[in-house]
Amino acid sequence: MKHGQHENHIVHSLPLHDAHTDVSDAVSALDGVDIDAAYAELQCVPDDDPDKLELLDDIGYLFLCRFDYLRNLVDLEKSISAREQAVRLTSDDHPYKTSRIMDLSSSFMRQFERIGVVPALEEAISLRAHVVGIVPDGHLDKPGYLNDLGVSLLTRFERLGELTDINQAITGLEDGMRLCLGNHSHRLPLMANLSGAIMRRFERLGNDVDLEYALSMFKDIARSTPDSSPTKPLILNNLAAAMMRHYDHHGELPHIDQAITNMQDALRCLPDGHPTRPLFLTNLASAFSHRFERFAALHDLEQAMSIMEEVAGLIDGDHPGGAGVFDKLGHLFLQRFQNIGELADLEQCNVARQNAVKMTPDDHPDMATFLSNLSVSTMRRFECLGNLPDLEACVSGSKKATTMTPEGHPDRPVRFMNLGNSLMCGFERLGDITDVEEAILALEGAIRLTATDHPNKPMVLKALGNSYWYRFIGIGNLLDLEKSISALEDALRLLPCDHPDKPAFLNDLSGSVMARFERLGDLASLEESKGMVEEAVQLTPDSHPKSTSRRNMLAHTITRRFERFGDLVDIEKSILMLTEAVHATSDDDPQKPNRLDNLGSSLMRRFERLSISCDIDDAIANLQDAVRLTSKGHPNKPSLPNNLGNSIMRRFERNGMVADIDGAISVLESAVELTPESHPEESSRLNHLGCSLTCRFERLGDLPTLEKSISALRGAMHLVSNGHPHQSYILSNLGSAMRHLFVLQRNSTDLQASVSMHEDALMLTSDDHPDKAAFLSNLGESVMTRFLHFGEPVDLDAAIAHLSAAARSSGGPPSVRFHAAWQWAQCASRQEVGLSIDAYRCALELLPRVVWLGLPISARHAWLEDIGKIAQDAAAAAIASGQSDTALEWLEQGRSIVWGQLHRLRTPVDELSAVDTHLALRIRQVSEELEHASTRSIVFEPGDKLAPEQLSQRYRQLAVQWEALIQSARGLPGFEDFLNPKKLAHLKNAARSGPVVVINVHKRRCDALLLRPNQENVLPVYLDQLSCDTAQMMQHSLKKLTSAARLRFRSERDMVKMRLSGDNQGFKGIMANLWLMVVKPILEQLSSAVCGTLDTPRIWWCPTGPLTFLPIHAAGLYDTDTLGHKISDFFVSSYIPTLTAILGARHLGPAKSFKLLAVAQPSTPGATSLPGTEKELANIRRHIGKMPVVTLEREEATMERVVASLSECSWVHLACHGTQDAAKPMRSGLLLQNGLLKISELTTKPLPHAEFAFLSACQTATGHDSLPEEAIHLAAGLLFVGYKGVIATMWSINDNDAPYIADEVYAYLFQEQAPEYTRAAHALHHAVQKLRTHNRVFHACVFVAFSSIFSRRF
Repeated sequence: MKHGQHENHIVHSLPLHDAHTDVSDAVSALDGVDIDAAYAELQCVPDDDPDKLELLDDIGYLFLCRFDYLRNLVDLEKSISAREQAVRLTSDDHPYKTSRIMDLSSSFMRQFERIGVVPALEEAISLRAHVVGIVPDGHLDKPGYLNDLGVSLLTRFERLGELTDINQAITGLEDGMRLCLGNHSHRLPLMANLSGAIMRRFERLGNDVDLEYALSMFKDIARSTPDSSPTKPLILNNLAAAMMRHYDHHGELPHIDQAITNMQDALRCLPDGHPTRPLFLTNLASAFSHRFERFAALHDLEQAMSIMEEVAGLIDGDHPGGAGVFDKLGHLFLQRFQNIGELADLEQCNVARQNAVKMTPDDHPDMATFLSNLSVSTMRRFECLGNLPDLEACVSGSKKATTMTPEGHPDRPVRFMNLGNSLMCGFERLGDITDVEEAILALEGAIRLTATDHPNKPMVLKALGNSYWYRFIGIGNLLDLEKSISALEDALRLLPCDHPDKPAFLNDLSGSVMARFERLGDLASLEESKGMVEEAVQLTPDSHPKSTSRRNMLAHTITRRFERFGDLVDIEKSILMLTEAVHATSDDDPQKPNRLDNLGSSLMRRFERLSISCDIDDAIANLQDAVRLTSKGHPNKPSLPNNLGNSIMRRFERNGMVADIDGAISVLESAVELTPESHPEESSRLNHLGCSLTCRFERLGDLPTLEKSISALRGAMHLVSNGHPHQSYILSNLGSAMRHLFVLQRNSTDLQASVSMHEDALMLTSDDHPDKAAFLSNLGESVMTRFLHFGEPVDLDAAIAHLSAAARSSGGPPSVRFHAAWQWAQCASRQEVGLSIDAYRCALELLPRVVWLGLPISARHAWLEDIGKIAQDAAAAAIASGQSDTALEWLEQGRSIVWGQLHRLRTPVDELSAVDTHLALRIRQVSEELEHASTRSIVFEPGDKLAPEQLSQRYRQLAVQWEALIQSARGLPGFEDFLNPKKLAHLKNAARSGPVVVINVHKRRCDALLLRPNQENVLPVYLDQLSCDTAQMMQHSLKKLTSAARLRFRSERDMVKMRLSGDNQGFKGIMANLWLMVVKPILEQLSSAVCGTLDTPRIWWCPTGPLTFLPIHAAGLYDTDTLGHKISDFFVSSYIPTLTAILGARHLGPAKSFKLLAVAQPSTPGATSLPGTEKELANIRRHIGKMPVVTLEREEATMERVVASLSECSWVHLACHGTQDAAKPMRSGLLLQNGLLKISELTTKPLPHAEFAFLSACQTATGHDSLPEEAIHLAAGLLFVGYKGVIATMWSINDNDAPYIADEVYAYLFQEQAPEYTRAAHALHHAVQKLRTHNRVFHACVFVAFSSIFSRRF
């Protein structure tokens, strides 16, 4: 909430004049006397009776005594009547004339004190002024008369606030002091009242001279009064009060401390049972309360409360000061609540203040104060609990207090302010704009009544500024916003710099300035708002009850900054702060929905930037909670479903689920329905509804949905004012919808409208705006549509210009710029394929920023499912343009991206260390932490959102640090290309041990790019018989074959089904097509010869697209035994995920400490049995002989023991079940005794001795259908962690075949005394050839060999 309320505190001053009669003595003296009868009889006595005047004096006095005792106003009126009669009957020259006039004035003063009627006070002043005017200066009682007149003038000043009264009072009291000679009996009262009057003037004008003069006089009085004097306690109390004022003004600790000491001394001087003791205790409690407000020492507050509780015990229900005591006690409870936040204190505060109101008659002058203070604390309870009866009671009480406060009363402005604030709370809760109008009228009245230099002026201005802000939110009139900012700026300027409420003022002004940014797009306002709310947060202690609200406000401001500038640091900071705020807020807190809404909206913004799926899920969950916790009829009810609908729409854009877009539309429709007509946010909500309908049309293609979208967007366009920041978004969205309408109906007017709207949106957007790229891209798309339908070359040129500008924009999300670059490339290809090269180069440069290292691996894979084919597109264009070298570089740059990112974190920096040791060390440290953070799996406590958020942000911070360090390295001479994508000059070395074939499968053309030993250039081979569709059909056919009636497990039963279905024949057809369409044309270009020796040469395959799932290594014609019709007749085949995979490979010779780990799982819990694994293990033991081996079987083969053994062994053989998780590929893995050993877990393990791995399990090289270029399988995982050679399986294997292949492979490898992993591919080639002789072609081809990165940790 942007408002606060002000309390009135009754200051208890000493009775320095018109002391009340000792009522008990008077009543005792007249015990049994019927005063009323005596007064009635006296009326029958003639006026000239010599005893009548004395009897009237006595009767007037006794009625006053009885009034003091019984508080019956009739007695006071009879006292006045008797004394008026006595004055009237006394001649002007009578010696008692002046004393009777003064007695009458005292009765009028008592009447004013009792019921607060100003005429009574005016009459008292008039009578006293008359006496002062007729009594000569030499008269002994003249100083006393001046004293009484001064006191009454001071009273009128306190009542009406007229400076003339306080000045006249001071002048009269000073005159009285001059007339006091020696030890005149009136000297002390005059000094005390004069110092008090000067202090009052200081409180009104703030003049330091008055303060110092008054304090000096109080000190003089205290020094001149002996300790034995009965007035000493009163004088010490007055001195303490003056010191408190001095402390309030200057903040000097000694003064408040001395004030407390003086009050404590005064109390010690008072005899037990003294009637002023409650007053003194109350003042002492006030002093402790003041010190607490300044230093927030809770023991001061507790001391004050203890004292006030003692005071409450000293007075009875009829005590005239009892109500004030309870009001003060309520204030202390409120103070403690505001600093600790315990609702019990707030309840106690309300109980105490309700007692104060109950104890006070409606016509009592303090009733308005007590009622106003009760309304303030009731409002606090409403703010905490949101109960409507509290709000109603607050508004009602504020109105009553304002009505009861007469014109000219100094507290009237405060009452208007509190009324305005309570009405504003009503508007916040119920949304009735008339509440705002009433609040503004009340607060404008308060402003008129409050002097510029009055201490309350800032508070009133603050309240008025907030009310203007609310009216702007409700109606949208910019004039109200400017009035709000002006009032709040004035309030802040008038507020002392060290005022404890300064954070609240800053917070409110920040909100209004932010509203100006949101309305006008003024960047200076955004930064100004952020600076103010940051200062407010800095000035607010963490323990302060408003700390969470102000941090929430800061987070909201930072989110807006992110939306404008796109700085990821901003949104990260905002989300962390909002997560903490939500965590610290209970569900029954009225602010919880707002904080949930802010958090949900910020998470949605980050999702739009990074596309992390958990962000949008968390955003929706938070926004759903916000909607659930918001009561029906709450003014925020429409805005919450609006944000929720937007979030659900964003999730639909990512996952394409129709249920999401239907849900989003439903929620957004409800938001529009709940929004009052002409509400400033109506256009925005219609815009969002229109966007959601457009999304649904793009998914389903139904015209009625598109028409509803256009209708909503046109409605938004009609409502939005020119220049509004939302106008450009509405124009762009409507332009896109109109383009869709043109495509459906071919009305050229619609297309022209689309282009014009996109142009207008662009004109309204500054060059540095993060959405500029999106608007350029949308315009380019519409212009391109016009070219496609009308064929005007100028439109193609314009589309290319707009899209290239979007792609090259310095701002905007990388994903938007990437898609613009891709569209640019497609448009440029229509002119000439070579013109698209720059566009593809731009797209590939943006690719690492989209698939950012700082994203979770799952999010990077999600992006690659959408954009992973860009490298194939680019390569096809480059090949068609005769740039095969560029095509090869781009294919290398655009595949196995995630593995490449992880590999770069492990790249040695030895050469860099020789140049800059510190930089190299920092790169090592950050790389290791980043790799660990990217692959680890941590289980958090249920419901803990803060810890995972902090962890993920830490990971992204590391990614930013790592990129900055790499840029620093590239600034060093000789390191300009440090960790940049490799160029051909480096990539050609991949073919040093044999030819490497990179195959690009694209919808326009299919090509092979050949690297040959000792050859500088890339040799392109156009595969004219192969098409993308054909490759996909072969992949589909193979998938059907390997599914084995939808069973993909290693077991004899499954493989029997495959044999019975005649799948060998189908497999031969696929192998024949691969031979004829792919392999044979390549071999012809290599001029390869048949090789039948054991030293058959090597060839490495690096396919793309559907070919990554096909056994190129087995291509051939299997219906003939003639040599030269199979790839195996020419080469030993291996696969590599990238060229870089073999660039770092080293032949290091035999491992220094050879040890083999053999794992066999014949019966894994929850899986089919694999009895053949035991046979595999026996074959391995037979071949390995006396060489060191670790075997883990059955129950021994736990994940923990396997991982521990992997770190000790150089070779590993894993015979078990393997699984492929299509939804989350990094969770694919090996089934062991106690669970699944996943790829993601393997990549985190340091394996210093890793050399060769044999994965005798199903699907260990299968990969993911949607990410063929990413090589997401166990084989690639083992390559990454350091194994230099891996044998794996492309699909399910036969439990009988696996032992046979393993037997032959190890027989081949161990025929030498020192086994070498470099012979593994030949060993597999030998084993497969032998299995084929048993007519098991299908089964033989399941095994494949991979060559690896030489990967090591720093």
